[in-house]
Amino acid sequence: MKPMLRYHSAHGSADSSGVPYHLVEIDSLEALARAIPAPGPWSRWITPSGHESIYLYVRATTTERNNHLRCRMFTLGASLYEDPATGSAAAALAGKLAMASAGSGRWQWHIVQGVEMGRPSRIIAAVERDTQGNTVIHIAGQATIVGQGTLQTR
Repeated sequence: MKPMLRYHSAHGSADSSGVPYHLVEIDSLEALARAIPAPGPWSRWITPSGHESIYLYVRATTTERNNHLRCRMFTLGASLYEDPATGSAAAALAGKLAMASAGSGRWQWHIVQGVEMGRPSRIIAAVERDTQGNTVIHIAGQATIVGQGTLQTR
Protein backbone atom coordinates (compact mmCIF):
# COMPACT_ATOMS: atom_id res chain seq x y z
CA MET A 1 0.00 0.00 0.00
CA LYS A 2 1.36 3.43 -0.96
CA PRO A 3 1.85 5.72 2.06
CA MET A 4 -0.54 8.68 2.26
CA LEU A 5 1.80 10.97 4.21
CA ARG A 6 5.17 12.49 3.46
CA TYR A 7 6.62 14.54 6.33
CA HIS A 8 8.43 17.62 4.97
CA SER A 9 10.43 19.10 7.83
CA ALA A 10 14.22 19.15 7.95
CA HIS A 11 15.64 17.20 10.90
CA GLY A 12 12.20 16.92 12.49
CA SER A 13 11.97 20.64 13.17
CA ALA A 14 8.95 22.81 12.48
CA ASP A 15 8.92 25.32 9.63
CA SER A 16 7.98 28.85 10.53
CA SER A 17 6.90 32.25 9.32
CA GLY A 18 6.86 33.53 12.89
CA VAL A 19 4.62 30.72 14.18
CA PRO A 20 5.97 27.17 13.78
CA TYR A 21 4.09 24.60 11.70
CA HIS A 22 4.71 20.96 10.91
CA LEU A 23 4.25 20.74 7.12
CA VAL A 24 2.89 17.36 6.01
CA GLU A 25 2.23 16.47 2.39
CA ILE A 26 -0.75 14.17 1.80
CA ASP A 27 -1.02 12.04 -1.35
CA SER A 28 -4.68 12.63 -2.24
CA LEU A 29 -7.69 14.84 -1.63
CA GLU A 30 -9.48 11.78 -0.24
CA ALA A 31 -6.75 11.25 2.36
CA LEU A 32 -6.82 14.96 3.21
CA ALA A 33 -10.60 14.79 3.78
CA ARG A 34 -10.19 11.76 6.10
CA ALA A 35 -7.36 13.28 8.16
CA ILE A 36 -8.04 13.66 11.87
CA PRO A 37 -4.83 14.20 13.84
CA ALA A 38 -4.62 12.49 17.22
CA PRO A 39 -1.84 13.34 19.70
CA GLY A 40 -0.68 9.73 20.18
CA PRO A 41 -0.05 8.68 16.57
CA TRP A 42 1.21 12.14 15.52
CA SER A 43 3.85 12.10 18.26
CA ARG A 44 5.67 9.36 16.31
CA TRP A 45 5.98 11.73 13.31
CA ILE A 46 6.45 15.11 14.92
CA THR A 47 9.23 16.49 17.07
CA PRO A 48 7.56 18.60 19.79
CA SER A 49 7.96 22.33 19.18
CA GLY A 50 5.77 23.73 21.95
CA HIS A 51 3.24 24.84 19.33
CA GLU A 52 1.80 21.72 17.78
CA SER A 53 0.19 23.01 14.62
CA ILE A 54 0.04 20.70 11.63
CA TYR A 55 -0.47 22.04 8.10
CA LEU A 56 -1.55 19.23 5.78
CA TYR A 57 -1.39 19.85 2.03
CA VAL A 58 -2.05 18.19 -1.32
CA ARG A 59 -0.57 19.38 -4.59
CA ALA A 60 -3.72 19.73 -6.69
CA THR A 61 -2.07 21.01 -9.90
CA THR A 62 1.46 22.15 -10.53
CA THR A 63 3.34 24.07 -13.19
CA GLU A 64 6.84 25.53 -12.99
CA ARG A 65 5.82 28.73 -11.18
CA ASN A 66 2.09 28.48 -10.54
CA ASN A 67 0.70 25.86 -8.19
CA HIS A 68 -2.63 24.89 -6.67
CA LEU A 69 -2.78 23.36 -3.19
CA ARG A 70 -5.53 22.11 -0.89
CA CYS A 71 -4.71 22.47 2.80
CA ARG A 72 -5.96 21.85 6.32
CA MET A 73 -4.48 23.23 9.55
CA PHE A 74 -4.92 21.57 12.93
CA THR A 75 -3.62 22.68 16.31
CA LEU A 76 -3.20 19.94 18.88
CA GLY A 77 -3.44 20.85 22.54
CA ALA A 78 -6.03 20.28 25.24
CA SER A 79 -8.44 19.87 22.32
CA LEU A 80 -8.19 19.62 18.55
CA TYR A 81 -8.86 22.83 16.63
CA GLU A 82 -9.09 23.23 12.84
CA ASP A 83 -8.61 26.66 11.27
CA PRO A 84 -10.34 27.48 7.96
CA ALA A 85 -7.76 30.06 6.78
CA THR A 86 -4.18 30.23 8.06
CA GLY A 87 -2.08 32.87 6.30
CA SER A 88 0.97 32.32 8.49
CA ALA A 89 0.97 28.58 7.69
CA ALA A 90 0.55 29.35 3.98
CA ALA A 91 3.58 31.67 4.21
CA ALA A 92 5.67 28.97 5.91
CA LEU A 93 4.68 26.42 3.28
CA ALA A 94 5.33 28.78 0.36
CA GLY A 95 8.74 29.64 1.78
CA LYS A 96 9.58 25.96 2.21
CA LEU A 97 8.44 25.06 -1.32
CA ALA A 98 10.24 28.04 -2.88
CA MET A 99 13.48 27.02 -1.15
CA ALA A 100 13.36 23.82 -3.21
CA SER A 101 13.53 25.90 -6.41
CA ALA A 102 16.84 27.21 -7.67
CA GLY A 103 17.57 30.71 -8.86
CA SER A 104 15.69 33.96 -8.62
CA GLY A 105 12.14 34.75 -9.67
CA ARG A 106 8.55 34.65 -8.49
CA TRP A 107 6.54 31.58 -7.51
CA GLN A 108 2.87 31.57 -6.62
CA TRP A 109 0.59 29.10 -4.86
CA HIS A 110 -3.21 29.20 -4.92
CA ILE A 111 -4.35 27.59 -1.67
CA VAL A 112 -7.85 26.42 -0.80
CA GLN A 113 -8.40 25.65 2.88
CA GLY A 114 -11.42 25.10 5.14
CA VAL A 115 -13.46 23.07 2.62
CA GLU A 116 -13.86 20.03 4.88
CA MET A 117 -15.26 22.14 7.71
CA GLY A 118 -17.71 24.01 5.45
CA ARG A 119 -15.82 27.34 5.62
CA PRO A 120 -13.82 27.49 2.38
CA SER A 121 -11.14 30.12 2.04
CA ARG A 122 -8.73 31.07 -0.72
CA ILE A 123 -5.18 32.16 0.00
CA ILE A 124 -2.59 33.32 -2.51
CA ALA A 125 1.00 32.91 -1.37
CA ALA A 126 3.66 34.46 -3.59
CA VAL A 127 7.41 34.25 -3.08
CA GLU A 128 9.86 36.64 -4.76
CA ARG A 129 13.61 35.96 -4.64
CA ASP A 130 16.22 38.25 -6.17
CA THR A 131 19.63 37.25 -7.51
CA GLN A 132 21.24 37.86 -4.09
CA GLY A 133 18.83 35.41 -2.45
CA ASN A 134 16.75 38.06 -0.68
CA THR A 135 13.24 36.66 -0.33
CA VAL A 136 9.85 38.29 0.22
CA ILE A 137 6.63 36.34 0.85
CA HIS A 138 3.26 37.94 0.06
CA ILE A 139 -0.04 36.59 1.43
CA ALA A 140 -3.49 37.61 0.22
CA GLY A 141 -6.84 35.95 0.32
CA GLN A 142 -10.51 35.61 1.06
CA ALA A 143 -12.24 33.86 3.95
CA THR A 144 -15.79 33.23 5.06
CA ILE A 145 -17.02 35.68 7.72
CA VAL A 146 -18.49 33.75 10.63
CA GLY A 147 -18.98 36.64 13.03
CA GLN A 148 -18.33 40.31 13.52
CA GLY A 149 -18.45 42.81 16.33
CA THR A 150 -17.29 46.10 17.73
CA LEU A 151 -14.55 46.72 20.29
CA GLN A 152 -14.96 49.68 22.58
CA THR A 153 -12.27 51.23 24.75
CA ARG A 154 -12.99 52.68 28.17
